[in-house]
Amino acid sequence: MSANYWDIIKKKESGEPLSEREELLISSFNEKDVKRDQQLVENSEKYFQQAKFNEDRSWQKLYSEVLLVKKGRKRRIAASILILAILGSASIFTYIRSYSYSNALETLQNLSNNAIVLPDNSEVRVNQHTSFLYPNLFHRKERKVKLSGEAYFTVQSNPDQPFLIETSGFLVKVVGTSFSIRAYPDEQKQTVSVTSGQVVMMDKKLKDEAPGNRIVLYPGEQGVFDQATGKFTKYDSFDSNYLGWLSNEITFENHTLQEVITILDDVFFVKVKCDEQEVLKEKISAQFIENSPEYILKVVSKTYGLNLKKVSEYEYVLTK
Repeated sequence: MSANYWDIIKKKESGEPLSEREELLISSFNEKDVKRDQQLVENSEKYFQQAKFNEDRSWQKLYSEVLLVKKGRKRRIAASILILAILGSASIFTYIRSYSYSNALETLQNLSNNAIVLPDNSEVRVNQHTSFLYPNLFHRKERKVKLSGEAYFTVQSNPDQPFLIETSGFLVKVVGTSFSIRAYPDEQKQTVSVTSGQVVMMDKKLKDEAPGNRIVLYPGEQGVFDQATGKFTKYDSFDSNYLGWLSNEITFENHTLQEVITILDDVFFVKVKCDEQEVLKEKISAQFIENSPEYILKVVSKTYGLNLKKVSEYEYVLTK
């Protein structure tokens, strides 16, 4: 779903009720930033309400403001408000502050077959139940996006403009690489799995790249962030099933039925209930390529001599 951030900000400022999705979008931003942007909208509307608006004088003032910005004075916000007042266009304002997150994607389905192409030609493929925020244009010093959920990134190399991904618990910094991030806010452990290049995971709150506050990952490695403890852990390898949602390939190698159920939940968000404790310990080896979770469960249930009952699209029960 696409949404216009500034339209939502204007609704919030005017007191209009927001939809559940709009509330989700706003909640993903820093509260101070939202309040600041509400104030910008309010100030810009005051300009429109002025009965005698002198355009020539305003452009002259804008030119002065821009000169102050070039001299290093922190007057960018004032200049942005003035541009909005002169041109009467929220879209122009969004363009001027283009490094704000003016694009929002929220999906309930796996969209791995359709890549999102970012302004720098980097590509992102998102899994279901994911919110992804990105700008129309990147800031000249960095390329920053926000992720809540799971996505696979193929980042174009640019050493002069690092690529940053902000999640609920940590920051990821890269120059050019490919990797997967799983960072659902309700999951205690969030992961980064690297397939190429170099990736840095760092503490979101400290924003310090000191060795104790970050880990560096290389191809084949995985980093895990524990939201409860705030600690990072580095592993030399990761299960290929972590990318099963992207590759449509699931492999079980001496996995117990309990592990199979966990993998299907992680990859397809399928809940499987099985109270047969002894059967849950039994192991299976099999490979599935481009098969639905229901098909996989039918094969697994027959292998274990169990009955499969479909409760809903994402809920199943295994019984004897």
